Amino acid sequence: MKHRARFWQRIIPVVVLTFLILILLVLSLGVPSDPDLGWHLQNGNYILENLRLPAGDIYSWTMPGYPWVSHEWGMDTLMAWLNNQWGLWALVLFFALVIASAFYIVSGAVSASRIIRVLVAIIGLMISWVIIGVRPQMITLLGIAILLYLLFNWKKNPQKKWLIWLPLLFFVWANLHGGFPFGFIMIVTFGAGELGRHILSAGKEERGLLTNQDLSALAKWSILAFVVTFINPNGWRVYLELYQTFVDRDVLNRIMEWLPITLTSAGSYNMALMVGLLLALLVINKGRFDTTKLVMVIAVFLFSLSSWRHLPIFALTAMILLAEQLEILFRKGLARTLGTFLGLVSLATVLFLAGSWQIFRIGEVITKPDLYGEVYNYPYGAIQYLKENPPPTQMRFFNEYGWGGYLIWQYPEQKIFIDGRMAVWRHPKFNIFNDLSAITGVDRRTVSEALERWQIDLILVASSRPVNELLKEMPDRWLLKYKDRIATVWEKI
Repeated sequence: MKHRARFWQRIIPVVVLTFLILILLVLSLGVPSDPDLGWHLQNGNYILENLRLPAGDIYSWTMPGYPWVSHEWGMDTLMAWLNNQWGLWALVLFFALVIASAFYIVSGAVSASRIIRVLVAIIGLMISWVIIGVRPQMITLLGIAILLYLLFNWKKNPQKKWLIWLPLLFFVWANLHGGFPFGFIMIVTFGAGELGRHILSAGKEERGLLTNQDLSALAKWSILAFVVTFINPNGWRVYLELYQTFVDRDVLNRIMEWLPITLTSAGSYNMALMVGLLLALLVINKGRFDTTKLVMVIAVFLFSLSSWRHLPIFALTAMILLAEQLEILFRKGLARTLGTFLGLVSLATVLFLAGSWQIFRIGEVITKPDLYGEVYNYPYGAIQYLKENPPPTQMRFFNEYGWGGYLIWQYPEQKIFIDGRMAVWRHPKFNIFNDLSAITGVDRRTVSEALERWQIDLILVASSRPVNELLKEMPDRWLLKYKDRIATVWEKI
């Protein structure tokens, strides 16, 4: 009996941990519905076929040859290869592993039990739910997670073995996604937290306080990491891309994921719950916390309010403090609670329901192109019409901004007007993003002038756009060729 009891004492925590890991993986599955997915795949195919980056823009007729910065070239290539080998399911599974790994790894920055680590990872994932998915920027989440893991484990044990990984991390990161500069922001914030501890300690002995020599070592390895980021096909221009994005008000004010987080919107409720949970735990645990962790959480929280795109970065940073606080509060008690019969049944039920929902939600749409277009408002029907009734020659084609990537992928026969890469592109004589707004506007004169300026021959526009009513009033100039719930096609007479 004693042997049997000991066996179950050992096996139940393993079962609980397995259930939690599977729930984390299942919840990390996302639909490949990102508007930029198409051009990422086509760009990756170009690199695979030619073993080099495009010399300039090869997908639009409005800005051909523009020296765009393909800062995601590594991810584009990997995504294209995975899709070519096993289809969209390969992308879904790959990014699920990336996302789950990011949230699990960052929880390892604290000496917490594995069960608490996975539970905190699930909480962080749910906070970020509105922005994560099959997107190259998930690599930046993984990069930040690995960086935080290295920094806080080095803080506990300041040995060179932790810092020597920084240059390799940033070299790989800089060749996969242009979000790597966020890593340096995290290092600076971490350093500021440690300097603050030095100031507050006022020369007194404090446990875990890094020395000036330690901070100097961090600075040196960080500088080396910064230097190696220039070893990429785009060189210093990867930093230019980030700068252009953050100073471009058109992008920041008009593209959904770059808009500031409003705490009154439904998507931000999870963020507010995380803040509330952290405050409650800090009170319950009577203020026992690592000052650097708290400084980083506050700094990243304020930064993340500037854009929905940064919400997962806050979640990752907050998870370090959350894991620390939960470990103080529960220690082994959580494992015992989840290991009861009711706890195991609850975990199994959650896994079954989440898995069934995810497989149904994803599997059906990615195996049926028409349903994929219908669910995510892509012009599948209009594209089929254009393929069956192709224009005699290349035409000056106008398309919606959010459809550009999809068209590059599904209708490569026709060069596009604009896509997700081009929002920050600038030409001395025009602003393509502003002209997009002019053509899809409500003022007849403005629309006519913009169409004439660009000499548009073919228009593919959302059926809900007011411009359709304006074109309907010009039957001598525009002919309606196709219309469904999602898209409308007009051809110039």
